[in-house]
Amino acid sequence: MSDRIDTIGNVFPVFFFLIAILITFTTITRMVEENRKEIGTLKALGYRNREISSKYILYAFFTVLLGATLGVIVGTKFLPPIVFLLLKQMFIFQNYPISFWFTPIMIAMIAAVIATLGSAVYVLAKDLREKPTSLLMPKAPKAGQRIFLERITPLWARLGFIKKVTARNLFRYKARMILTVLGIAGCTGLIVAGFGLKDSIEAPAYKQFEELNHYQAMVTLNEEGIDNSEQVEAAFKATAEVDRYLPIYSEQVKFKEKGATEQNATLSVTEQPDAFLDFVTFHAETDDSQTHLTNGGAMISDRLAKLYDASVGGSLKMQSAEGDEYEIKIAGITENYLGHNVYMTKGYFNEVTDIDEDLNTYLVKTADMDKPAENDLSQTLEDTDEVMNITFNSDQIETQASSSANLMPIILIFIILSGTLAFVVLYNLTNINISERERELATIKVLGFFNKEVTMYIVRENVIFTILGILFGFGVGKVLTWFIVTMASSDGIVFPLIVPPIGYLMAALMTIVFSAIVMIITHFKLKNIDMIGALKANE
Repeated sequence: MSDRIDTIGNVFPVFFFLIAILITFTTITRMVEENRKEIGTLKALGYRNREISSKYILYAFFTVLLGATLGVIVGTKFLPPIVFLLLKQMFIFQNYPISFWFTPIMIAMIAAVIATLGSAVYVLAKDLREKPTSLLMPKAPKAGQRIFLERITPLWARLGFIKKVTARNLFRYKARMILTVLGIAGCTGLIVAGFGLKDSIEAPAYKQFEELNHYQAMVTLNEEGIDNSEQVEAAFKATAEVDRYLPIYSEQVKFKEKGATEQNATLSVTEQPDAFLDFVTFHAETDDSQTHLTNGGAMISDRLAKLYDASVGGSLKMQSAEGDEYEIKIAGITENYLGHNVYMTKGYFNEVTDIDEDLNTYLVKTADMDKPAENDLSQTLEDTDEVMNITFNSDQIETQASSSANLMPIILIFIILSGTLAFVVLYNLTNINISERERELATIKVLGFFNKEVTMYIVRENVIFTILGILFGFGVGKVLTWFIVTMASSDGIVFPLIVPPIGYLMAALMTIVFSAIVMIITHFKLKNIDMIGALKANE
């Protein structure tokens, strides 16, 4: 589980930081732009560019210093204790030391300095090239231009005046549109990934023991094998919950190849390949893979094939428990999620090893059994003295479910933080949008637009940005989930990519709710615009 948390911890902060950099860049840029008159005044009074720049650079630097310091303290001293408190029942120790991790702290601080100081330097370098007279005048609004929709005459002709204005404004402020859509998409993607990780981490046990393996228990016999298992079969017949059982030969084998790590696998050999399909389903991973066992080769799990770069028609060297090596031909590669598995017919196994091993294991299909019923069956089988080991799939499912449940607090924290970040992005960019277009908004108020109409003038654009951001965020979330589950998968466990519909729905709803809150705040800000102050002459 620690490996999975580590993988999540290596990926999510990168996305958080990219979105934080976007917010910082837009905020600092806007702060400098709002001080154009002051910069022009200082230039007119004879101040040098270096002296003018120092104010904004120092402001940006101290902002980084304060923000990064608070972030380090919260990230080190506040969030880890919360996570530990939520996972405390897993551990035998009741406290743990908290220390500052120098490398990620320095990476975060350097990135923050580059984002904040970089944006300040970028805007200053552009503004300080202008003459004082230009800086003392309001920045000219961006000129309108013809857009693609205008070329679609039947559609454009049916749009009302306000809708045409909205369409033109969307493309008039392209940079703001891109930043808003990317910010919303990033936050939506993080929320989708949070829900996707929950289901993807829970999935391996379900897929392995529900979709692929259709038996509920594996009963391993003692050294005498099936020839001395009359009492075991009698116990099966006497237990009402036992539906079917199939004898096989099973042992633990190893695979070794040059340049790859050694892998352990479970070998299953059957005399009844047709009946075996009722107990194990083979989902072919390649077009040329077989979906049933034959005497022409072995079926191996997909992860094993990937680790050794094996393909159908190729071969692998298999080592038995006694250390004997055999070369097996690959007839098929099948889907698998937990551990490695190799399947053969008895005929092919005898051909490869030149050994006729006795069957030593039963695969048992049962009706639904609760834990007391499983314990009773286990005790009955142990009393026969013919059984070495009994493994119920329900135990492995419970173990996997417990591990997944322990990750939920981590995922919940990321979902909450992602939602909070989505609200900050929407509020920040909407606020910047209003301040940039204050004269424009004041003008339409003077022309007779009511407060609700002025609000809708901005809100229509935000709605479109939000919808585009949500749709784009769905794709971002799926790609992010895929990347994390791929990184979290190991030699012994594979996490499938599963993003549930509820994940998309909740991500969209959270983003829409935050957008609605921002729109309400926007309405009150627009009501209080000072029309005279915004439109008065600058001379």
